[in-house]
Amino acid sequence: MGAHRLNVIPEAKAVRAVGVAKDEFLLASVRNPCESYLSLWAFQSEAQRRAGVMADLRRRDPEAHKRLVGRDSQNGFTGPEDVQRFRAWIKFMGHQHVKLGLLSGRFYGKYLSQDPDMDIRDNAFLVRGMTEETAAQTVQAIRSASISELADCWMHTESLDADIAGCLKDFESLGGQVEWSKVQSVIQSGTSSGGHGGSKHGGCETFFDEATARLVVELDGALFEKFGYDSCCGHSVSSPPLPEQPTLPPSTSMTGAWQEADPSG
Repeated sequence: MGAHRLNVIPEAKAVRAVGVAKDEFLLASVRNPCESYLSLWAFQSEAQRRAGVMADLRRRDPEAHKRLVGRDSQNGFTGPEDVQRFRAWIKFMGHQHVKLGLLSGRFYGKYLSQDPDMDIRDNAFLVRGMTEETAAQTVQAIRSASISELADCWMHTESLDADIAGCLKDFESLGGQVEWSKVQSVIQSGTSSGGHGGSKHGGCETFFDEATARLVVELDGALFEKFGYDSCCGHSVSSPPLPEQPTLPPSTSMTGAWQEADPSG
């Protein structure tokens, strides 16, 4: 991108711990929590995975791992037993006494925490292992956060190609340089929308009944509200307000923070 450098913050690193200069343009990614849970569980359930939350769960609680890991990857984990494992996994990974889900804990760790040692990718007990006080504080921090202050532009996985283009136009309008031919090449190759490293699973409607959709909204409701999600894999949820529109400061370089667009977490 011309004289400007795109710095991608590693998935496991907290944005605030790494630091973003005032003249850098921060892109961030977000995904519907229901789709994100399914993608993460299916990806992590594949037998070859040696890192991530399921590998950590296998090491630290083998019985829970055996009970919750998906078995039939060849059929997209769509059998009734795997579907039940997935639903139980969502509840297990959340806090047992505070309404806080794994994805909310990861969001906090990525965009709000200043702890450089917080493991947001490979820690199966990131949320489950929190004290009640810490979990409650995490919920409050997410609810109080202004997404327009956390990043200059948010990209939704569901509309990633269009959002990438829109964010880069914003960056360009502030003086950044964009090599559009390369951007178009990436979009056309499909790599921007998960062409590599994606999870393999059946349609999300198979995995979510009304009760499971309601559970995710209870655990991660602030993410639905702040980013304008009003559905969960075919189930309507309470209509949240429209997402906040970012106010973009002057910028001369760009930083990328990639989170749930990559299901390898």
